[in-house]
This record gives sequence, structure tokens and C-alpha cells, in this order.
Amino acid sequence: MNILAPINDISRIESLIDAGADEFFFGFYNDEDIEKFGRYFELNRMSGFGRYANKFNYQDSLELVKKIREAGKDSYVTLNSSGYTEEALLYLEKYVSGLIDAGATGIIVSCPEMIDVVRRNGGNPVVSCVGTVYNSASVRYFQELGAVRIIVPRDLKMEEIAKMKNEVPNMEFETFIMRNGCILSDGNCLGLHQFEHGGICNDIRKSEKRFMVADEHDRNKLVETQKKYDACLYKHACALCGIYRMIQIGIDACKMVGRVDRPDQVLEDMKIVSENRKIAMQCWNENEYFEKMIIPDDHENICKLGYSCYFPEIINPKLSLQIKSQG
Repeated sequence: MNILAPINDISRIESLIDAGADEFFFGFYNDEDIEKFGRYFELNRMSGFGRYANKFNYQDSLELVKKIREAGKDSYVTLNSSGYTEEALLYLEKYVSGLIDAGATGIIVSCPEMIDVVRRNGGNPVVSCVGTVYNSASVRYFQELGAVRIIVPRDLKMEEIAKMKNEVPNMEFETFIMRNGCILSDGNCLGLHQFEHGGICNDIRKSEKRFMVADEHDRNKLVETQKKYDACLYKHACALCGIYRMIQIGIDACKMVGRVDRPDQVLEDMKIVSENRKIAMQCWNENEYFEKMIIPDDHENICKLGYSCYFPEIINPKLSLQIKSQG
């Protein structure tokens, strides 16, 4: 199982590789795209954050792809808005062609039309979690269009991912492993990421909640649960406990999110994911992995009552006891 790392600083390639990164992903941002299509145009799902989330322009991206290829690693570039106009699709073709010629391993897309653009230019389409693949029928649909990898939604259980992998074994599957979860299903979220408010998920988290209940005791329980939910859900999303099972079911890559995060923090997370991958590959069973896995020093802050688990059904029993005591 490969580890896919975000890259927002070209000078960090070597250190991330040394820490265990096998693949890299990133997006780019061009002022001329906004001038042509308007300020709400999405080249990728993080375009609304401009250069804060997309450190490179298109020319920088070509250079980055080449450097990653020279290092013997794979690169994936995000062009994963949930949809584009016909004019935009034609406009983006030059980007796709150039990235593929530079050596990009794959182009991360969300809409079926972009798969056709990538394939037409000889590239490998990877379906983003925004593509909303929740079952094997969806996997086969995108496979018939030419996709080579599926990034599964954050809210799928491991057994659901395993079922898809078993039923469509010749498709690559990628799961999330660390950092920056989302309280919504990406593909069913129709909001934009913008500096004005972040995302619609942020509005929901901060909005006033009203509870209509018959028993006032129930209200108190709901209010307390909601406070925990707002404060803890996916604050530092993590799937370290699930690494052994990911390997066993044949997951091809696990993704560390963090294109807007501090590079030093991403590097530290890369080290712990890589070390736990090594441990899991040497274990005979999941219980042995739970005994030997490296748990982050700040795990109490990360685990957050279990609300930050990508796979809450797979929790190291030691951590499970601590989570119950926190509750």
C-alpha cells in the first residue's frame, strides 16, 4: 500500500520521500483562469482558497511533476471540480495535455466529462471522492469510462470498501489516512470553499442549533452531544488503527490530506503513517498490530471521543478504553 502525500513546497520532496511518501498530489492556481471565468471558477475543489491552498501555477506544476518523476515517485494533479462548462472543458485540455506530457501519473477528476478529456490525451483518470463512489456499480461505471483509481468517500466503512475491492479487483482503491476530515459527503456537498466562510460545513458547525423535544432531559443530552460533535468531529482525522486491515483487503494507496497545512506537521504525520505501515506488514493479525502500532503522543487530542476516526468501527482497544473514559 502506497502513501500519498500533499506537496505545497517543492523543496520538501526529498524529506517526504525519506519519511515514506510513495506518491504526491497537488493542485495549481492561475490568475488568468479567474480573469476568464470569474472569481468563483473552480479549477479544483480548493480553488476558492487561491494560492493559500494551491502554491503553484501551471508552469510550476510542470516542473514539480518532472522533479517527482526524477525522484522515481508518482504525481497526481487535482482538476476535480464537481462540474465544468463546455467552454471550460475545452480550455482545460491544454493543462491536461501538458501535465501528461510532463509525466504526471494521473489526473484527479470528479465529473465523467473530465475522464474523457484525460483519456483522450493519453492520461490516467483518478476519480476523486467528489465523484461519490459508494458501491460497486459506481466503480464499474467509472471503470467503463476509463478510470484507473477510485478515491473512496470519507464516510464509507472498511467492510464497504472491502466489498467493492472484492467485486471489482482490477480497480485501484485509495482511502484517507490522516488529517482534515469533512463532516459532509464531498460529492453531495454543493457548496464552495471560499475565503469568506471556508465551506458550508463550517457554517453548519458554527450555526445556532435549536432542539424540539418533549422531555427537557432529552434536550440536555442533545445539547451536550452537539457540543462534543461541533468541537471534536474530524478536528484531526485519523485512520492509523485501520492500516493493518487496509493492507489485508488490498487498498492500493492511503492519502494524507493537508495541502493548506504546515509542512513540518505533514512531515511528522508522514513518519508515523510510514512506521505503522511497516509494523502492519510484519504482523500476523490485527491484534498484534494493535499491540505494536505507534500511537501519536497527542492521541487524546487527536482521537477526540472517537469523533475524529475515519473508521470508528476499527479502534485499538487501548484507545477505545480511553475514549470511553473521556465520554
